[in-house]
Amino acid sequence: NGSPLRFSLDRGDLWDERIAPEALAADFNYKKLIKFVKAKEFQAIHKKFEGFYGTHAAPTKIPAGRLELDFGAPAQRIESHLSLHKAMAEVKLAFGKSYAVVRIFTHAVAPLGYISIRGSAHRPGVCLVAHNFSSVATATPQENAIADSHAFSNHALLGYPPVAQGQEGAVSWFCQKTCEGLEFAVVLAQKKVGRKGLELAYTVAANHDGKNWLKAAKKRVRQAVRLGIAKVAIEHNKWWNNYWAKSSIRLPDPEMEKQWYRNNYLFGSCSRKGAPPMPLQGVWTEDDGRLPPWKGDYHSDLNVQMSYWHYLKANHLSEGESLLDFLWN
Repeated sequence: NGSPLRFSLDRGDLWDERIAPEALAADFNYKKLIKFVKAKEFQAIHKKFEGFYGTHAAPTKIPAGRLELDFGAPAQRIESHLSLHKAMAEVKLAFGKSYAVVRIFTHAVAPLGYISIRGSAHRPGVCLVAHNFSSVATATPQENAIADSHAFSNHALLGYPPVAQGQEGAVSWFCQKTCEGLEFAVVLAQKKVGRKGLELAYTVAANHDGKNWLKAAKKRVRQAVRLGIAKVAIEHNKWWNNYWAKSSIRLPDPEMEKQWYRNNYLFGSCSRKGAPPMPLQGVWTEDDGRLPPWKGDYHSDLNVQMSYWHYLKANHLSEGESLLDFLWN
């Protein structure tokens, strides 16, 4: 209902790669599995190779955080639209006689997100929300019962320290230290436009981006809000125009045709040369305070194959190479 309007933020290369101790055992290998299979010891297979999967948080995909817009009240009516061709979303919120139009896109080239708010409604409150990776984790009996399936307990099982927050004028951020040296931050810049308008630029940065990574992220969002949405979107639009020019399809069934374009939109949104390939849910994991389903990992089966097997015929070669490079490395 827009109270608040939530944006779940993520990037594809945030992972907790700590290995479960059970997987480091000398006999955790294919030879041992074959021995169990020949002896038909299926319970032993589960105990040795699967039973501990739900008792450790890592390895897992790490969600970055959240951005929230609070208009002060629920909207009486909301209309949402996504342009697959432009990779831009629009949300219209009606509050009695006033309204707000929120336009959003994640930049196709730059590591940047952009939100524009216009209308007669009051400017919303803007808040960055960090996930709670540090409190004492408690699991209900129901959670324990399903721990070895696809659902896992809350983020706090990862045991990270609390975030460090900061602000410099119109730029605010939080910085999260994780494990094995990985550190990331969500950085936001704001600019008031007219009497009630607002423009926001945000990024998810990490210390493997290079030297002075946090300083560079602050500079990036400052520059983006200074330029404005029209100028920032030029390169974004150029990338997507080129992407859609690579292939097209005409089918007698409009729903099947629409599905083809949806799938290619998702593919172009999260599989890129030089970046990790898309895992089970891409970057669209549930934002419910829990670890992603199946920890968002790579299942080297139909889950991966069906996401990638069309890329040659659709002529999206560079995006398909993301998976090949990953497997090759």
